[in-house]
Amino acid sequence: MLASTVIAQPVQHIQQLLASDAADNDEYGYEVAVGWPKLAVGSPRDADGGTQSGSVYMYKTNVNGTWDLQQKITAPDPTPNVFFGQELALYYGGAPGTNLMAVGLPSDDTDSNNAGAVYVMIEGPGANPWGLNKKVYSPSPQLGGNYGRGVDIVGDVLLAGQPGSMVAYLHQRGQGGSNNWGVIATLSPPAPVFNVYAESVGLTADAAIVSDRADNSAGSETGAAYIFTKDEGGPDNWGFTKKLQAPVQTAMDQFGVSVDISGDFAAAGAQGDDDVASRSGAVYLFARDEGGVNNWGFIKKLTAPDGHTDQFFGREVQLDGDLLLVGTYNDNGEAGNAGAAYVFGRDIGGPDNWGLLQKIVDPAAQSNDYFAYGIGIDQGTIVSGVRLDDDAGFNAGSARVFSVESLCPADLNGDGMVDTADLGILLGAFGDSGLGDLNLDGVIDTADLGALLGGYGATDCAFTP
Repeated sequence: MLASTVIAQPVQHIQQLLASDAADNDEYGYEVAVGWPKLAVGSPRDADGGTQSGSVYMYKTNVNGTWDLQQKITAPDPTPNVFFGQELALYYGGAPGTNLMAVGLPSDDTDSNNAGAVYVMIEGPGANPWGLNKKVYSPSPQLGGNYGRGVDIVGDVLLAGQPGSMVAYLHQRGQGGSNNWGVIATLSPPAPVFNVYAESVGLTADAAIVSDRADNSAGSETGAAYIFTKDEGGPDNWGFTKKLQAPVQTAMDQFGVSVDISGDFAAAGAQGDDDVASRSGAVYLFARDEGGVNNWGFIKKLTAPDGHTDQFFGREVQLDGDLLLVGTYNDNGEAGNAGAAYVFGRDIGGPDNWGLLQKIVDPAAQSNDYFAYGIGIDQGTIVSGVRLDDDAGFNAGSARVFSVESLCPADLNGDGMVDTADLGILLGAFGDSGLGDLNLDGVIDTADLGALLGGYGATDCAFTP
């Protein structure tokens, strides 16, 4: 339980996003991605280039902390029924030519029926700066391979799953030519797997995680995930490092239905877990060097405090430093299948403990909206897709943006503690307005002084995005 000094609502709703040209059944918000200060919202059933050809809406933050549409992006070669925007990953490098987006198209038929492809989009200059850098294909295309079903991109490295072939590929920009994304590694598990391997993937500069929710080594669909690390087996070699599984494995848990990795932590959702209720779901956290050097050891199992039957907590997971975002679009807390997301933070409830910060929902939740069908988080900015929201049309969809604020409002200098420095700031501005006005009544007075003293001594105020 959070200390009384921690702000009750550390995650604040910023705004609702709607497609500027919304139409019925577009399902804007089916997938989202964040690479602060950019965010992308997929609308895979948009019909600009033909029935269900799809699109992506790119936004950028402004000086007020809200988000403006930068550009609507469609495939350079739009094709009906390929659902451009159903798989997204976004990387913000900051320098020209380093802001990249990967758009997975597992239904692309260029090489073969549903062989798949990935569009790498790059931000350049101009009013509509996002354009195609390269359309990337599998080095081993296969009928029904669904290459691009899971994607992630970090710097000049792209990770793409091909579940129909039970493999994932790492591509690097410049490999095989200045504008080529050549394969630098094939990520295959050390033992045979089912054809759901690599539906979900995650990538950092030196580690990758690949899912296998149907692994049956301990029972039908108990699930697993695989860690690969750079320099494993030699310089620049991406080698198999660890198979992750639940400490107690149960059939149909589907451990690994969604996976992610950030820094020294990895997360795997197990949407079929029954600990709270039938198929209420769970998320497992692992840490590098836990239990030995370069070992990825289990550290925590998380469940929803208000879990219910068929909630499928863990269907979507996203890690961002010391923050974990868990999506469950079947949550019934606000209304049937309205959806919800849970934000957890490290060091909440004790050193190195991952505790719940807040459950977030659509402020205008309705039944069957599917809030948190797609989720994204970066540097404390959270985006939740509301796939079937009707605000702009029947199943047109929407997205909600949230921000993780300071956990202690009385931590005025942002150093993670409430101490004499914060008291000095408040007393120095006593009688004025602005920083130190903790109750937001327009004046810094004895009420604010009392609030600060009530939280005096707190040391768990900060999070590290």
